[in-house]
Amino acid sequence: MSQVSQSSRWPLPIRIAVLFVIFAYLVIMIWAPLTTPVGAPHLTTPVETVIAPVQHALFLRHGYRFFAPDPGPTHALVYEIENADGTKTEGHFPDRDNTVPRLLYHRWFMLSETLYREASQLPAEQQFVAQLKRYETQIAAFEKEGKTELSQRLTADRDQEMAQLERAKSRCESMLRATARVLLNRFRESENTNSEPKSIRLWIQTRDQPTAEESIDGMELTDPILMSRVEVRFYQVDELVAATVPETESIAPLEGSVGGDDE
Repeated sequence: MSQVSQSSRWPLPIRIAVLFVIFAYLVIMIWAPLTTPVGAPHLTTPVETVIAPVQHALFLRHGYRFFAPDPGPTHALVYEIENADGTKTEGHFPDRDNTVPRLLYHRWFMLSETLYREASQLPAEQQFVAQLKRYETQIAAFEKEGKTELSQRLTADRDQEMAQLERAKSRCESMLRATARVLLNRFRESENTNSEPKSIRLWIQTRDQPTAEESIDGMELTDPILMSRVEVRFYQVDELVAATVPETESIAPLEGSVGGDDE
């Protein structure tokens, strides 16, 4: 029996190779939550640049720190679809009651968080104009003083910043348009109505976490005081037929939120 067992064992070099692969896989899997978001920049970041391609290839780049120890507020996308007959239907995602399996709920949750992140990074129009004026004032001052090199460098910084902003606007607009189209299609497939959708309005709703003291006092996660929402986009259905995003469109920044009810 022992001879059969011995003969069926893998050769030592193969066992060492398999153990190495398993160990490397575990290291890559554990390294992801240590670097997403960035941990110690002088330790995790250099290693991250080496193993990031492998993490992406194996779908192991998960940011578990999103959930603990302090997950912070969560964000849902609330939408209102108005029909041609004037009736309105409101919904939101992620939606635990209408999303099965649980993994699909998680995907909708990631989408709502991504939309919030993209929209929240856009500056308010007043901030953008003020920053542009500061650039122009400083560039004019450098030119007046004959500091041509500094003026050219600042002009390049201004142009780069404006280009980055335009890319961020375009990316956010594309995501919002695509989301609105999906919601309208799902609405058409699920609703028993003869009326065609006329418009869709989108909000980002933020749900804050109660403090320890508030929880002890009995505050629930569904308490309206923890909710706030801000409108990010309004589309006429005809607009969503366009394949391209007009350059003149802009996204409302997520600031100055107005309190809203829980959905």
